[in-house]
Amino acid sequence: MTTLQEAGANMNQAAQQDGTIFDNFVARWAPFLKIRRSGLKCQSVSSEELNLLDKIAQLEVHTILDVGANDGEYAAVCLNKFTMAKIHSFEVNPLLNKYLSARSLSDRFILNEFGLSNKDGSRLLEYDPIYPQASLLIHGNVPRGGKWEKTIVKELSGDAYCEKNSIKSIDILNLNTGHENNLVLEGFQGKLAAGDIHIVQLKYYLSTSNHSDSLRKIVDALSKHDFALSTISNRCINFEQPINYNSLPNGIHTFIAVHKSREKTIALLGK
Repeated sequence: MTTLQEAGANMNQAAQQDGTIFDNFVARWAPFLKIRRSGLKCQSVSSEELNLLDKIAQLEVHTILDVGANDGEYAAVCLNKFTMAKIHSFEVNPLLNKYLSARSLSDRFILNEFGLSNKDGSRLLEYDPIYPQASLLIHGNVPRGGKWEKTIVKELSGDAYCEKNSIKSIDILNLNTGHENNLVLEGFQGKLAAGDIHIVQLKYYLSTSNHSDSLRKIVDALSKHDFALSTISNRCINFEQPINYNSLPNGIHTFIAVHKSREKTIALLGK
């Protein structure tokens, strides 16, 4: 988080550039203020997730992919807990990208201003300039009315990104892209088949039967690639108990999947 002293230094630097101090300061920090004023926390880190990450911190973690970085809170927590890890974050919303760049989290934080999906290409992004943590990678009616802004965003498959950046294995793959999670996971077919992804953390919003069906497909895909799965709750993580989709209430749920070859990790998280 940027301090007032750091903000003052940024203002002095701005004075040396074209425009007034005020103009340059507003141009740089308006996205930051706008996001905080919106009051939305699409990727707030729950106490259950913090407890989970505390346990994982007992293991060696070198590579984390944070897909759907939003306001960067998850990445900030991971940078603090995993001091040797590099965080590869992905965020397609241009306003959030400006905010994340302004935060300057760490030299171990790699911000990618494009998305991951099941294939390389581009799509139309519609995003709400008033509530910048809301966005849709679809065409159609705008929720809540109003006029959303549009931009074309680049997408890569996860396998292509890993090959391009010489990433051999992923210790934590954090998915927080709503109902795009299944497409993101499809883009890692090579890494999944090779057992090169150790932990998958998944945040998913349930509100309709269609959402349950989509979640079931994700869980089935992970099970196919030899992952043990559990919900994250206050009580415990239980990899032995099958997930009952019909019993899950509407709302946001967080799931953890660990490749069965990582027996030490499964035993540690299940305590």
